[in-house]
Amino acid sequence: MVSDPEEIRQQALANLDPLEEGATDDDLLTELLLKRGISPLAQIERHDNFCFIPSEKLVICLVHSMAEELFATILAAKPSSIIILDRAFGDDINLKVNLLLQAERQGVEVEVV
Repeated sequence: MVSDPEEIRQQALANLDPLEEGATDDDLLTELLLKRGISPLAQIERHDNFCFIPSEKLVICLVHSMAEELFATILAAKPSSIIILDRAFGDDINLKVNLLLQAERQGVEVEVV
């Protein structure tokens, strides 16, 4: 049982969804681009479940549920980095770890936000 107030606060913060309620996928995409210093006017290739920014070799995936097949499709786009929402993995830590290891083996950096 956790009794330290700071530890309780840290656990509570870790469980909060950092995404603003009502934010659209376009809002999230714009915010993620701007935070990385990428113009929202950059060329963006929109696929069914992710966006690819060729100039940055960056994939941004905003799906609410990740699957191995989708991740394989993302890796096939040959990105150097991928941004995925943490909630896409739900409670499946094994899926998350497996997919992150697949990306690492291919030299692809993954940021989970």
